[in-house]
Amino acid sequence: MRLPRAAALLLAAAMGCAGPGALLDLADAASDDERIAATEKAAGVAADPTASEGHRVAAALALGRLRSSSPPVVDALDRGLGASRPRVRAAAAWALGELRSEDSLAVLVEALKATDDPKLGSRLLEGLAKHHALMAGRPERVVPLAEAMTRYVGRLPDGQAPPLLDVIGARVRTLEVDVEVLARALRADRAQPSDRTRAALYAAAFELLARLDRLRGELGASGRNPRAEEAIAAAADVLERGRADTSTMILWFLGCLGEEQVYAAAAAMALGRPRSEGAGAGQRMVRAWGLARAQGHALEARRALARDVLLTESSRAVLTALEGAVSSRAAEGVLQRALGIEARR
Repeated sequence: MRLPRAAALLLAAAMGCAGPGALLDLADAASDDERIAATEKAAGVAADPTASEGHRVAAALALGRLRSSSPPVVDALDRGLGASRPRVRAAAAWALGELRSEDSLAVLVEALKATDDPKLGSRLLEGLAKHHALMAGRPERVVPLAEAMTRYVGRLPDGQAPPLLDVIGARVRTLEVDVEVLARALRADRAQPSDRTRAALYAAAFELLARLDRLRGELGASGRNPRAEEAIAAAADVLERGRADTSTMILWFLGCLGEEQVYAAAAAMALGRPRSEGAGAGQRMVRAWGLARAQGHALEARRALARDVLLTESSRAVLTALEGAVSSRAAEGVLQRALGIEARR
């Protein structure tokens, strides 16, 4: 009696005769029993560190086509993400994207959080984008993803963030999500500070403040907004913790936001906090500039200028920055170039 094609391939694989092509053909299994057997075989090869690169790639691709999201399959593909060969890692990332399950989403998120490889990061983002339906309206799933994205972009060289980061962010990130991501980044830096945690802290603060900047019209033209105030307060918490570049970036954004009535009071309160010891003249100048921008809408800004800047500041450069021109649009570019502050997106 002649065996069905899928069963014959499984028999050949069991006898050690299967090549990469035969492993790819496992995805053609038709019956439930054949698909179960094919999935088990492919998962075993995909997870096997002693298997050849071609065999592991083919096995991962077969698993993606079979779309079984059982724990052994997800575990096998997770192991593939840790392989030394880039092709194996890429195939595993693609296959996990095809599974579209809670378990595959969790594995992709953790992998993105840990990777330093831009090529693998792009593959992981492609896989994560396919899980959009699982994340819609589920902040408990979105926050870990947003945190992983923030950590990943914080490790990339300037200007090399893939466009897919913004695409995914626009679909799933909200102001509340960004506030939580920043809070997590701050806790991580307090617990075990390192260059990596500080880079993540910068990226999280930037994402939150850039989102506030983009939401000016949506949040309303007048009155206070609790969501905006919470976000600005979260960013202000980082001022005492962040590096000089992080603090200067936050101060710059607060100054830009302070000219809007919806943000002015919260921005003025953040800018009016007692400055940390050792703050350089550049940071003090941006702080003074921000308070000057906010004073038109916020009494707190005028009070802070009189109490903390005009009476205590000794730098002529900082005091000069308060002389009218600082509130003009033209001064923004001058300060930005002089202090090396990243442009608003």
